[in-house]
Amino acid sequence: MLVGTALVSFQGGLLRVAYPSIRADLQASIPAMEVVSIAGLVVTIATVVIFGRLADLVGPRRIYSTGLAAFAAGGAASAFAPGVGLLAAAQAAQGLGWSMAVASATPLLVSAFPAEMRGRVVAASHMAVAVGLAMGPGLGGLVVEHLGWRVALGSVAPMALLLGLLVGRSLPADAPAGPRPHFDVAGSAALAVALAALVVFVDRGGHGDLDPVALAALAVVALGAFAAFLVVESRSPAPTVDLRLFGTLAFSAGLAASFFNFVAMASNMFLMPFFLQEALGMSAGRAGTVMMAMPLGVLVAAPVAGRMADRLGSRLPATLGMAVITATIGLMATFTDAVSAPEVAGVLLVYGLGAGLFQSPNISGVLGAAPSARIGVASGTLSTVGRLGQVVGVAVAGGIWDRGTDGTSAAGVAGFRQAFVVLALFGVLATSASWLRGRVAAGPTPAADSLAEHPG
Repeated sequence: MLVGTALVSFQGGLLRVAYPSIRADLQASIPAMEVVSIAGLVVTIATVVIFGRLADLVGPRRIYSTGLAAFAAGGAASAFAPGVGLLAAAQAAQGLGWSMAVASATPLLVSAFPAEMRGRVVAASHMAVAVGLAMGPGLGGLVVEHLGWRVALGSVAPMALLLGLLVGRSLPADAPAGPRPHFDVAGSAALAVALAALVVFVDRGGHGDLDPVALAALAVVALGAFAAFLVVESRSPAPTVDLRLFGTLAFSAGLAASFFNFVAMASNMFLMPFFLQEALGMSAGRAGTVMMAMPLGVLVAAPVAGRMADRLGSRLPATLGMAVITATIGLMATFTDAVSAPEVAGVLLVYGLGAGLFQSPNISGVLGAAPSARIGVASGTLSTVGRLGQVVGVAVAGGIWDRGTDGTSAAGVAGFRQAFVVLALFGVLATSASWLRGRVAAGPTPAADSLAEHPG
């Protein structure tokens, strides 16, 4: 399970470092490469909650092993894609596999351990993500450089397929579902359309790639589909997403904290590589080495945070971690073109410590606020909110950075600093939301128990 989680994270970093080689080899335009980059993202955000619900209904093992198979197929198809159109389709297929694997991985792990260990289990999963993120750009870059991007993208396929077979053979079968479970097709379809339109609206609108008419049409589609989703869910006897979950403060505040956290973390995921290479003049290899400090910090802090969450509840470690993240983003806003690589690495290390403190307790708190029959939906909702936060964060950070520069080195640094200030404000919102969740102890909350009695 943890190896699969690391592999999925590894592929994301590998793909990003392969983009320049792909563009040169396929002679692709920048807009075409943007379609490739967003294809998997749209699919994952649109479907991860749906697959979380299916994991709750038919069992997570089946969804997870199928997801790894789809992930492998998408990787293999990417390696042989003759052009950007088929490459985008292959990435969409791989995004579907990512969605299935991520939505079902947490229910599989959580169901294997008692509730009192949930924080440590989630922390282990978060550490696997950090390992994948740390290895992706570095190892992937070496494979791209020496063996080519096709070998790099295809290399994940046999590993994912092998893991899927091992999961199918080694894990116990899913518990019988009893009577054929009801799946809310209408609600799921409305949710998928709403989320897909929203992602394209935010991502392409943030880049200025769409004219006002197209943006308005996307906004209408997203709002209309979301309104239909709310109507369908309120009337369905077995909704895809039980809307009563959002009436639980621990659940809603944890989701809000996650969203604002991922917006703020665009400071590292999106801006920092450009800052290191364009403002400080580092090579891609050296910049990647400096940025490895962040996942190393996560690896140190995550197990500590998991134990704290199991003993003290989610509120304290998650809020403390988010405060550390916010403070380090504030420090980034003071960077100039004279800052040294060790200084940046030190800030990123502390940043990673904060991320490690925040993520697993926050995830544990949200899952603890959901009934066991809705763990898949809760996990999928968390993933959706996080990915949406990434999209919004990149759009916000990129827009501020672009407006703050006029092409000169000094103006470029000023644009970075302005973006870091704004992202730090989102960190303040995330810290506040984390604290507002209240004290949430380990194990299911009373609200989760009451929902479980009436699962809808």
